[in-house]
Amino acid sequence: MFSALDHQTEKIELGEPDSDLVFLEKQDQSIAASETTLNDKIQSVVTPLLRSLGLELFDLQIVGRSLRVFIDKEGGVTLEDCTKLSRLLGSALDVTDHIPNAYTLEVSSPGLNRPLRHEKDYYLFVGKKIKLSTTTKIMDQKVFIGRLSGFNGETIDLLTDEGARLKIPFVQVSKACLEVEFPSEKKRKG
Repeated sequence: MFSALDHQTEKIELGEPDSDLVFLEKQDQSIAASETTLNDKIQSVVTPLLRSLGLELFDLQIVGRSLRVFIDKEGGVTLEDCTKLSRLLGSALDVTDHIPNAYTLEVSSPGLNRPLRHEKDYYLFVGKKIKLSTTTKIMDQKVFIGRLSGFNGETIDLLTDEGARLKIPFVQVSKACLEVEFPSEKKRKG
């Protein structure tokens, strides 16, 4: 949120030849740095770029001198998506100068073992194999692996690899992610 301080806005044109142009607004330095965090400033730059490419922000991490941007879209993220955003975002961040020191920009998908963080993730991945950890023990354990067979906003239905059907309260989940599944190898004769 911006204060009532006067600020000037400068439009910066980014884009590739023969592509839709992306416009960013560069704020004058009259806005105090304490009003917004670095994360918020970066998100204000990355959000219009993501929209222009049909992508959404999954996560943004600042770790040491690395800026990690995890992106997602329906149908999955391609290498081309990551490359396009990396080029556009790198240029935009250089112009806005939100990161004063040298940094490494990493743009990627959430990965095969993508975390499940929001309710929408559980609805989206019904039928997939997941691994989840709970804040308290349920049936003498805190880590469960199985197929996400349902979710109603309050309870996760999990079919474990051992065949047990569990109902785990969503509020008790401390961490969850997809599990990579590989097709079973058929035994070779001979």
